[in-house]
Amino acid sequence: MSAGEGASSGACDSKAPKRPRWGPLFERSRDALVGEVERWARRNRARTMRLAVVPGNGPAFALYERCGFQDTGELGDVLPDGVRRELVMAKELPVV
Repeated sequence: MSAGEGASSGACDSKAPKRPRWGPLFERSRDALVGEVERWARRNRARTMRLAVVPGNGPAFALYERCGFQDTGELGDVLPDGVRRELVMAKELPVV
Protein backbone atom coordinates (compact mmCIF):
# COMPACT_ATOMS: atom_id res chain seq x y z
CA MET A 1 0.00 0.00 0.00
CA SER A 2 1.12 3.51 -0.55
CA ALA A 3 -1.16 7.90 0.15
CA GLY A 4 -1.81 10.92 2.18
CA GLU A 5 -4.96 11.85 4.01
CA GLY A 6 -7.68 12.58 1.49
CA ALA A 7 -11.09 14.18 1.51
CA SER A 8 -12.85 10.81 1.53
CA SER A 9 -13.67 9.33 4.92
CA GLY A 10 -12.77 5.90 3.62
CA ALA A 11 -16.32 4.69 4.11
CA CYS A 12 -17.94 2.54 1.48
CA ASP A 13 -20.94 3.60 -0.56
CA SER A 14 -23.81 2.84 1.79
CA LYS A 15 -26.35 3.40 -1.01
CA ALA A 16 -25.50 0.05 -2.56
CA PRO A 17 -28.19 -2.63 -2.25
CA LYS A 18 -27.89 -4.65 0.93
CA ARG A 19 -27.79 -8.43 1.05
CA PRO A 20 -30.67 -9.36 3.38
CA ARG A 21 -29.29 -12.74 4.39
CA TRP A 22 -26.30 -11.11 6.11
CA GLY A 23 -28.35 -8.51 7.95
CA PRO A 24 -27.70 -4.78 8.08
CA LEU A 25 -25.42 -4.83 11.14
CA PHE A 26 -23.03 -7.35 9.58
CA GLU A 27 -23.06 -5.42 6.29
CA ARG A 28 -22.16 -2.15 8.04
CA SER A 29 -19.45 -3.93 10.03
CA ARG A 30 -17.73 -5.17 6.87
CA ASP A 31 -17.96 -1.70 5.28
CA ALA A 32 -16.61 -0.11 8.46
CA LEU A 33 -13.67 -2.52 8.58
CA VAL A 34 -12.65 -1.72 5.00
CA GLY A 35 -13.10 1.99 5.79
CA GLU A 36 -10.81 1.74 8.82
CA VAL A 37 -8.12 0.00 6.77
CA GLU A 38 -8.39 2.79 4.18
CA ARG A 39 -8.06 5.49 6.87
CA TRP A 40 -4.96 3.70 8.21
CA ALA A 41 -3.51 3.53 4.68
CA ARG A 42 -4.12 7.24 4.14
CA ARG A 43 -2.51 8.14 7.48
CA ASN A 44 0.51 6.14 6.38
CA ARG A 45 0.62 7.92 3.02
CA ALA A 46 -0.35 4.92 0.94
CA ARG A 47 -1.21 5.67 -2.67
CA THR A 48 -2.82 2.37 -3.58
CA MET A 49 -4.64 -0.35 -1.69
CA ARG A 50 -4.42 -3.82 -3.25
CA LEU A 51 -6.08 -7.08 -2.29
CA ALA A 52 -6.84 -10.49 -3.72
CA VAL A 53 -10.21 -12.22 -3.94
CA VAL A 54 -10.95 -15.88 -4.57
CA PRO A 55 -12.87 -16.27 -7.86
CA GLY A 56 -16.52 -17.01 -7.21
CA ASN A 57 -16.62 -15.13 -3.88
CA GLY A 58 -19.35 -12.79 -5.08
CA PRO A 59 -20.12 -11.20 -1.69
CA ALA A 60 -16.46 -10.21 -1.17
CA PHE A 61 -16.09 -8.95 -4.74
CA ALA A 62 -19.28 -6.86 -4.36
CA LEU A 63 -18.10 -5.44 -1.03
CA TYR A 64 -14.76 -4.34 -2.45
CA GLU A 65 -16.36 -2.88 -5.57
CA ARG A 66 -18.79 -0.93 -3.38
CA CYS A 67 -15.78 0.37 -1.46
CA GLY A 68 -14.13 1.65 -4.64
CA PHE A 69 -11.82 -1.24 -5.56
CA GLN A 70 -11.54 -2.25 -9.21
CA ASP A 71 -10.46 -5.51 -10.79
CA THR A 72 -6.93 -4.92 -12.13
CA GLY A 73 -7.04 -7.83 -14.55
CA GLU A 74 -3.90 -9.19 -12.87
CA LEU A 75 -3.82 -12.76 -11.67
CA GLY A 76 -2.86 -13.36 -8.07
CA ASP A 77 -1.46 -16.44 -6.39
CA VAL A 78 -2.41 -19.93 -7.48
CA LEU A 79 -5.14 -21.38 -5.27
CA PRO A 80 -4.81 -24.76 -3.52
CA ASP A 81 -6.58 -26.52 -6.43
CA GLY A 82 -3.48 -25.72 -8.51
CA VAL A 83 -5.62 -24.36 -11.37
CA ARG A 84 -7.46 -21.20 -10.35
CA ARG A 85 -5.78 -17.97 -9.34
CA GLU A 86 -6.81 -15.13 -7.08
CA LEU A 87 -8.26 -11.98 -8.66
CA VAL A 88 -6.34 -8.81 -7.80
CA MET A 89 -8.28 -5.63 -7.00
CA ALA A 90 -6.89 -2.15 -6.29
CA LYS A 91 -8.06 1.26 -5.17
CA GLU A 92 -6.07 4.41 -5.82
CA LEU A 93 -5.95 6.81 -2.90
CA PRO A 94 -5.64 10.50 -3.73
CA VAL A 95 -2.62 12.34 -2.40
CA VAL A 96 -3.53 15.51 -0.58
